[in-house]
This record gives sequence, structure tokens and C-alpha cells, in this order.
Amino acid sequence: VIDIVIPSLKQLSLDQYKSFKENLLALIAMDSRVDLLEWSLQKIVLNHLDGHFLGPTSVRARYSDPRSVKDEVAVVLSVIAHAGAGDQQEVSAAFDASVRLLPFDGLALMRKDTISTADLDRAFEKLDRATPSAKSSLMKACAAIVWHDRQASTLEVELLRAFASALGCPVPPALA
Repeated sequence: VIDIVIPSLKQLSLDQYKSFKENLLALIAMDSRVDLLEWSLQKIVLNHLDGHFLGPTSVRARYSDPRSVKDEVAVVLSVIAHAGAGDQQEVSAAFDASVRLLPFDGLALMRKDTISTADLDRAFEKLDRATPSAKSSLMKACAAIVWHDRQASTLEVELLRAFASALGCPVPPALA
């Protein structure tokens, strides 16, 4: 549905878009909690539309060594691992499979109850300043988690798309 409505939303005036964005954020915040699907919707829609209405943001790559964003990578991989697995053993196996694709050791799976959507936002603020190759490595690790059990839930796919969008490397819906 997101992919269907984005072209129509791009037809709004700037004032209409600002009003739409305010309303979207208010609706998401209405119940005083932001779940992962709401967070994903917000990231995908606003990343597409902010660039259209407000212009692209220039982010100069600062982090070329993936180890400098190790904590942020742990947050992202932990979130997507917990989103797609039914039990702790599956979560750990999926997380471990993704870590093997990354160029550093010692990455630890975080407990689900210790990660908030605000933590995700902070992680992506820093990860957005990583080099394209570091972002590519992270996206490969995320995809490894999603497909570790040979199944992809709707939440996993939307998180993968939201993560890719937040990093400026959107995944086409058919590939997700």
C-alpha cells in the first residue's frame, strides 16, 4: 500500500505535506507507544517524501571502519532478529548467522526489552554516516537474519525495507 500511495502523496503542496506529516506523526504517537510496524511505516514514508519536498540531505560518510558503528549494528540486528523468530534459540541462530557476514567479532545480541524505537532512531542517525560499503554489509546481515529460517514475515520484510530506506539504499518491494 505504501508503494501505491507515495506517488499520490508527492502531488501534495508543501503546506499539505507538512500537515500530512504532522498528522501521521500524531497518529503514530497517539497511543504513547511506537511499535515496529508504525516505526517502519514512518521511516519508509517520510524518507521518500522528505527528500521530495524538503530536498535531499547531504551526509558525508564519516565511518569507514564498521567497528566504529558496532553498537549501532548490534541494535539493528537485534531488533530484526527478535522480530522474526519465535523462540530465543531461533533468535540467537539468526543473529549468529548475520554476524558471520560482518568484519568484526564480539557483537552481542541485545535483549528485546532493552531496545526502543528511540534506540533505533539513534542507531540510524549514526549509521547514516557510514560508508556505502559498511551500509551494504549491514543490509546483507539484515537480509541473512530475515531469510535464516527460509521464511519472511510481514514485519521482517517491512523492517528490512525501513532499514534500507533509513540508510538511503531502498529495497524494491519485489526483492523484499
